[in-house]
Amino acid sequence: DPLTAFIGVNDIGKSTILEALEIIFNSQQIKIDKSDLCVFAESRVIIIGCVFSNIPTDIIIDATAPTNLAREYLLIATGDLEIQKKWDFNRALPRQEVFANAIHPSADTARDLLALKITDLKSRAKEIGVDPATYDGNVKHSIRNAIRKHVGNLDVKPTLIPLKDEDAKRIWEVIRPS
Repeated sequence: DPLTAFIGVNDIGKSTILEALEIIFNSQQIKIDKSDLCVFAESRVIIIGCVFSNIPTDIIIDATAPTNLAREYLLIATGDLEIQKKWDFNRALPRQEVFANAIHPSADTARDLLALKITDLKSRAKEIGVDPATYDGNVKHSIRNAIRKHVGNLDVKPTLIPLKDEDAKRIWEVIRPS
């Protein structure tokens, strides 16, 4: 049941898949470098992506309050989680960036909520007229949900969400060990 096997002739990519998984999950034994670029590539950017279908129902990214990836608009259309790691070799020192590819709000006041600190979320809620009685001011996901409900039309569309700030950063940290 839990066994996966890669079978095939030499030089078709079996080891490459395993190396890509090592880079996605650990980045310790195998390091990516510019020699990994395809010699015929027009772009000097390497992206490795992984789709996770067996994801936890609830996750804790905000103190101790559970939320879930669907409520945070972090899933693709199939209901799975897609994580992408990107390296731009146009830079002298390429650095790794991590993204969630998701069907996510693009409305101005709702697209960046995962990157905001709690004081910024409260300010945003006040600024757009969200009734404070509709959320718990000590729980970020409660404020995010109240803002999203208040906005109404979130104009969701496929989006790459940087997982580098605030609760967005915690998402990969929480999911990775699973």
